[in-house]
Amino acid sequence: MFEKPNALHRPLRNAARFSLPWAALFLIQGAFAAQTAASAGQTVVSSFPEAEARQALVPDGTWVSTNPKTFTGKALMKSAFRQVEPAKSYGAYVYFTPGARTFWHVHPLGQTLLIVDGIGLTQSRNADGTLGPVVAVKAGDVVTCPPGIMHWHGASPDAPMTHLAISENDPKVAVKWLDAVDAKSYREGAEKALQKR
Repeated sequence: MFEKPNALHRPLRNAARFSLPWAALFLIQGAFAAQTAASAGQTVVSSFPEAEARQALVPDGTWVSTNPKTFTGKALMKSAFRQVEPAKSYGAYVYFTPGARTFWHVHPLGQTLLIVDGIGLTQSRNADGTLGPVVAVKAGDVVTCPPGIMHWHGASPDAPMTHLAISENDPKVAVKWLDAVDAKSYREGAEKALQKR
């Protein structure tokens, strides 16, 4: 049962009457600050896209073509975020048309790929120098590319793929881009990887 308010409760009610308008003011100011930060290009709140939000990731005029010196086939990218200093992380969405893929490359501080849509492929060179298998990935998969490990990633031959690539910027060592993944290795690796799915 509830107690009937008495004289001891009045100071609490008065304090609540006074603090509620201030709390509302802080909430409004916080929302305005978040809106201002967002319009200034800063990421305020971000999350892995839900299935219905993936539709917004269809490339439009805000996406740019990737560098043909580091990608095979047609791929488009859009910056997702760049953390403020001293943090060094950044992320970009990359949309690969069927058969498109990166060249072999190495991130000095590693890379994480969140597969957002489609079916993709990835491969890495093992720490002992041997070539690992081509692996098929799909929406919802997370690919971790450790620091200093040579790898590539892209779409499957018959389906596009979109991922959010997250990396850290090392001001002393840039991403090292290597050779293209040759067509024969890509086709043979894709065939084996996609049979396993």
